[in-house]
Amino acid sequence: MPRGHRIRLDVTSSSFPRLERNLNTGGLNFDESVPARALNRVHVGGESGSYLELPVLATPEPQE
Repeated sequence: MPRGHRIRLDVTSSSFPRLERNLNTGGLNFDESVPARALNRVHVGGESGSYLELPVLATPEPQE
């Protein structure tokens, strides 16, 4: 990624319809119909700080 570009991070309980729905009930998705409100948290600092770990790929050597 070129210098100055940014990465966007979305914190969510689901990504429906891309991924299976999540009704936040702890039940089975196929027989649930009433969703529960979710509370998503990102912890900053301290012993339980949240983080995002991204792999860094080596840049291939230019071929002559």
